[in-house]
Amino acid sequence: ARTRARRSNRGAAGPPSAWAGVIIGRDFTPKGAHNGIFASSGNLLAKQTLVKDTPAEALMTDIKKAKILIIATNGFEQSELEVPRDKLKQAGAQVTIASLDGKEITGWEHTDWGRPAQVDLKIADAKGADYDALVIPGGVINPDKLRIDEPTIKLVKDFLASGKIVAAVCHGP
Repeated sequence: ARTRARRSNRGAAGPPSAWAGVIIGRDFTPKGAHNGIFASSGNLLAKQTLVKDTPAEALMTDIKKAKILIIATNGFEQSELEVPRDKLKQAGAQVTIASLDGKEITGWEHTDWGRPAQVDLKIADAKGADYDALVIPGGVINPDKLRIDEPTIKLVKDFLASGKIVAAVCHGP
Protein backbone atom coordinates (compact mmCIF):
# COMPACT_ATOMS: atom_id res chain seq x y z
CA ALA A 1 0.00 0.00 0.00
CA ARG A 2 2.88 2.31 0.79
CA THR A 3 4.45 1.86 -2.64
CA ARG A 4 1.10 2.41 -4.37
CA ALA A 5 0.55 5.68 -2.53
CA ARG A 6 3.96 6.91 -3.61
CA ARG A 7 3.43 5.87 -7.20
CA SER A 8 0.00 7.51 -7.38
CA ASN A 9 1.65 10.84 -6.57
CA ARG A 10 4.77 10.40 -8.69
CA GLY A 11 4.85 12.95 -11.48
CA ALA A 12 1.70 14.69 -10.27
CA ALA A 13 1.84 18.40 -10.89
CA GLY A 14 1.58 20.48 -7.74
CA PRO A 15 -0.24 23.78 -7.59
CA PRO A 16 1.40 26.87 -9.11
CA SER A 17 4.15 28.15 -6.82
CA ALA A 18 2.26 31.29 -5.76
CA TRP A 19 -0.71 29.21 -4.61
CA ALA A 20 1.42 26.42 -3.11
CA GLY A 21 2.49 28.67 -0.27
CA VAL A 22 -1.14 29.19 0.57
CA ILE A 23 -2.08 25.53 0.50
CA ILE A 24 1.03 23.84 1.82
CA GLY A 25 2.67 26.61 3.78
CA ARG A 26 5.20 25.61 6.42
CA ASP A 27 2.62 25.45 9.23
CA PHE A 28 -0.01 23.62 7.17
CA THR A 29 1.97 20.81 5.54
CA PRO A 30 1.11 17.44 7.09
CA LYS A 31 3.67 14.65 7.10
CA GLY A 32 3.28 12.59 3.97
CA ALA A 33 2.53 15.55 1.71
CA HIS A 34 4.18 15.14 -1.65
CA ASN A 35 4.54 18.08 -4.03
CA GLY A 36 1.28 19.65 -2.80
CA ILE A 37 -0.72 16.46 -3.43
CA PHE A 38 -1.81 14.24 -0.53
CA ALA A 39 -1.86 10.46 -0.71
CA SER A 40 -5.28 8.81 -0.58
CA SER A 41 -5.46 9.10 3.21
CA GLY A 42 -4.03 12.62 3.05
CA ASN A 43 -7.34 14.41 3.52
CA LEU A 44 -7.76 12.89 6.96
CA LEU A 45 -4.12 13.55 7.74
CA ALA A 46 -4.43 17.18 6.59
CA LYS A 47 -7.58 17.61 8.67
CA GLN A 48 -5.91 16.19 11.77
CA THR A 49 -2.90 18.46 11.31
CA LEU A 50 -4.97 21.59 10.65
CA VAL A 51 -7.29 20.93 13.58
CA LYS A 52 -4.33 20.26 15.88
CA ASP A 53 -2.56 23.46 14.79
CA THR A 54 -5.64 25.71 14.63
CA PRO A 55 -6.69 27.63 17.75
CA ALA A 56 -9.87 26.22 19.33
CA GLU A 57 -11.65 29.58 19.09
CA ALA A 58 -11.25 29.49 15.30
CA LEU A 59 -13.04 26.14 15.18
CA MET A 60 -16.01 27.10 17.34
CA THR A 61 -17.75 30.12 15.74
CA ASP A 62 -21.48 30.35 16.45
CA ILE A 63 -22.98 29.94 12.98
CA LYS A 64 -25.70 32.51 13.71
CA LYS A 65 -22.98 35.10 14.36
CA ALA A 66 -20.61 33.91 11.63
CA LYS A 67 -19.59 36.09 8.71
CA ILE A 68 -18.52 33.93 5.78
CA LEU A 69 -16.75 35.14 2.65
CA ILE A 70 -17.03 33.20 -0.60
CA ILE A 71 -14.55 34.14 -3.33
CA ALA A 72 -15.23 33.14 -6.92
CA THR A 73 -15.22 34.30 -10.51
CA ASN A 74 -16.88 33.24 -13.76
CA GLY A 75 -16.69 29.50 -14.26
CA PHE A 76 -17.21 28.42 -10.65
CA GLU A 77 -18.73 24.96 -10.30
CA GLN A 78 -22.42 25.75 -9.89
CA SER A 79 -23.19 23.50 -6.92
CA GLU A 80 -19.89 24.24 -5.18
CA LEU A 81 -20.88 27.87 -4.70
CA GLU A 82 -24.66 27.55 -4.40
CA VAL A 83 -24.83 24.69 -1.89
CA PRO A 84 -22.43 26.14 0.70
CA ARG A 85 -23.92 29.63 0.23
CA ASP A 86 -27.48 28.42 0.68
CA LYS A 87 -26.75 26.01 3.55
CA LEU A 88 -24.76 28.64 5.44
CA LYS A 89 -27.52 31.21 4.99
CA GLN A 90 -30.15 28.68 6.12
CA ALA A 91 -28.10 28.04 9.25
CA GLY A 92 -28.06 31.77 10.01
CA ALA A 93 -24.63 32.85 8.78
CA GLN A 94 -24.08 36.14 7.01
CA VAL A 95 -22.62 35.23 3.61
CA THR A 96 -20.77 37.65 1.34
CA ILE A 97 -19.64 36.83 -2.20
CA ALA A 98 -16.60 38.55 -3.69
CA SER A 99 -15.37 38.31 -7.28
CA LEU A 100 -12.33 39.61 -9.11
CA ASP A 101 -14.15 42.66 -10.49
CA GLY A 102 -17.03 42.90 -8.00
CA LYS A 103 -19.60 42.16 -10.69
CA GLU A 104 -22.11 39.32 -11.08
CA ILE A 105 -20.49 35.99 -11.96
CA THR A 106 -21.77 32.98 -13.89
CA GLY A 107 -21.30 29.37 -12.89
CA TRP A 108 -20.44 26.33 -14.94
CA GLU A 109 -22.86 23.42 -14.72
CA HIS A 110 -21.77 20.10 -16.19
CA THR A 111 -20.96 21.02 -19.82
CA ASP A 112 -22.20 24.60 -20.22
CA TRP A 113 -22.62 27.95 -18.52
CA GLY A 114 -24.97 27.87 -15.57
CA ARG A 115 -26.79 30.42 -13.43
CA PRO A 116 -25.47 33.80 -12.31
CA ALA A 117 -24.59 34.61 -8.71
CA GLN A 118 -24.94 38.07 -7.23
CA VAL A 119 -21.69 39.56 -5.93
CA ASP A 120 -21.28 41.94 -3.02
CA LEU A 121 -17.73 43.26 -3.50
CA LYS A 122 -14.36 42.93 -5.23
CA ILE A 123 -11.91 40.44 -3.76
CA ALA A 124 -9.32 43.23 -3.57
CA ASP A 125 -11.69 45.17 -1.26
CA ALA A 126 -12.35 42.22 1.09
CA LYS A 127 -10.58 42.22 4.46
CA GLY A 128 -9.93 38.90 6.18
CA ALA A 129 -10.42 40.56 9.58
CA ASP A 130 -14.09 41.17 8.70
CA TYR A 131 -14.91 37.46 8.31
CA ASP A 132 -14.83 34.26 10.33
CA ALA A 133 -14.27 31.85 7.44
CA LEU A 134 -13.48 31.70 3.73
CA VAL A 135 -15.07 29.39 1.13
CA ILE A 136 -13.37 28.79 -2.22
CA PRO A 137 -15.63 26.92 -4.67
CA GLY A 138 -14.04 24.73 -7.29
CA GLY A 139 -14.62 24.33 -10.98
CA VAL A 140 -12.19 24.20 -13.84
CA ILE A 141 -12.14 27.89 -14.76
CA ASN A 142 -12.72 29.59 -11.38
CA PRO A 143 -9.73 28.38 -9.33
CA ASP A 144 -7.32 28.73 -12.23
CA LYS A 145 -8.18 32.43 -12.47
CA LEU A 146 -8.16 33.00 -8.71
CA ARG A 147 -4.77 31.41 -8.02
CA ILE A 148 -2.98 33.87 -10.33
CA ASP A 149 -4.60 36.97 -8.84
CA GLU A 150 -2.34 38.73 -6.30
CA PRO A 151 -5.16 40.23 -4.13
CA THR A 152 -6.75 36.76 -3.93
CA ILE A 153 -3.49 35.11 -2.92
CA LYS A 154 -2.92 37.76 -0.25
CA LEU A 155 -6.46 37.36 1.11
CA VAL A 156 -6.18 33.56 1.37
CA LYS A 157 -2.78 33.84 3.05
CA ASP A 158 -4.26 36.34 5.54
CA PHE A 159 -7.04 33.88 6.44
CA LEU A 160 -4.57 31.05 6.95
CA ALA A 161 -2.12 33.18 8.93
CA SER A 162 -4.91 34.25 11.29
CA GLY A 163 -5.94 30.63 11.93
CA LYS A 164 -9.40 31.09 10.40
CA ILE A 165 -11.26 28.35 8.56
CA VAL A 166 -10.58 28.08 4.82
CA ALA A 167 -12.96 25.68 3.08
CA ALA A 168 -11.61 24.94 -0.40
CA VAL A 169 -14.04 22.78 -2.35
CA CYS A 170 -12.74 20.21 -4.86
CA HIS A 171 -10.50 22.04 -7.37
CA GLY A 172 -10.76 25.22 -5.24
CA PRO A 173 -7.25 24.97 -3.78
